[in-house]
Amino acid sequence: MAVKTKPNKKREKVSRPREARENTKKNTASKENKTASSKTRTEKYLELFNKYLAEAEELYKKGDLPQ
Repeated sequence: MAVKTKPNKKREKVSRPREARENTKKNTASKENKTASSKTRTEKYLELFNKYLAEAEELYKKGDLPQ
Protein backbone atom coordinates (compact mmCIF):
# COMPACT_ATOMS: atom_id res chain seq x y z
CA MET A 1 0.00 0.00 0.00
CA ALA A 2 1.49 3.33 -1.08
CA VAL A 3 1.70 6.16 1.38
CA LYS A 4 0.88 9.59 0.06
CA THR A 5 3.34 12.26 1.05
CA LYS A 6 3.46 15.96 0.51
CA PRO A 7 5.73 17.06 -2.29
CA ASN A 8 9.12 18.32 -1.15
CA LYS A 9 9.53 22.04 -1.46
CA LYS A 10 13.06 22.58 -2.57
CA ARG A 11 14.70 25.68 -1.24
CA GLU A 12 16.39 27.79 -3.79
CA LYS A 13 20.05 27.58 -3.05
CA VAL A 14 21.92 30.83 -3.34
CA SER A 15 25.42 29.93 -4.29
CA ARG A 16 28.52 31.94 -4.71
CA PRO A 17 30.91 31.48 -7.57
CA ARG A 18 33.38 28.66 -7.14
CA GLU A 19 36.30 31.06 -6.80
CA ALA A 20 34.66 32.89 -3.89
CA ARG A 21 34.01 29.62 -2.06
CA GLU A 22 37.59 28.49 -2.58
CA ASN A 23 39.00 31.82 -1.37
CA THR A 24 36.85 31.63 1.75
CA LYS A 25 38.13 28.16 2.51
CA LYS A 26 41.73 29.26 2.00
CA ASN A 27 41.33 32.25 4.30
CA THR A 28 39.66 30.39 7.14
CA ALA A 29 42.01 27.43 7.16
CA SER A 30 45.33 28.90 6.25
CA LYS A 31 48.52 26.94 6.70
CA GLU A 32 49.78 29.55 9.15
CA ASN A 33 46.91 28.88 11.53
CA LYS A 34 47.30 25.12 11.27
CA THR A 35 51.02 25.08 11.97
CA ALA A 36 51.28 27.84 14.58
CA SER A 37 51.56 26.83 18.21
CA SER A 38 48.89 27.98 20.61
CA LYS A 39 51.40 30.38 22.18
CA THR A 40 52.12 31.95 18.79
CA ARG A 41 48.42 32.23 18.00
CA THR A 42 47.77 33.85 21.38
CA GLU A 43 50.57 36.36 20.83
CA LYS A 44 49.23 37.21 17.37
CA TYR A 45 45.70 37.58 18.75
CA LEU A 46 46.89 39.96 21.46
CA GLU A 47 48.93 41.96 18.94
CA LEU A 48 45.90 42.41 16.69
CA PHE A 49 43.63 43.14 19.66
CA ASN A 50 45.90 45.93 20.88
CA LYS A 51 46.19 47.36 17.37
CA TYR A 52 42.43 47.47 16.83
CA LEU A 53 41.77 48.74 20.35
CA ALA A 54 44.17 51.65 19.81
CA GLU A 55 42.47 52.49 16.50
CA ALA A 56 39.04 52.34 18.13
CA GLU A 57 40.12 54.59 20.99
CA GLU A 58 41.49 57.17 18.54
CA LEU A 59 38.24 57.16 16.56
CA TYR A 60 36.25 57.47 19.80
CA LYS A 61 38.26 60.53 20.84
CA LYS A 62 37.57 62.11 17.45
CA GLY A 63 33.85 61.37 17.83
CA ASP A 64 33.87 59.09 14.80
CA LEU A 65 31.66 56.23 15.92
CA PRO A 66 30.83 53.95 12.98
CA GLN A 67 27.96 51.61 13.65
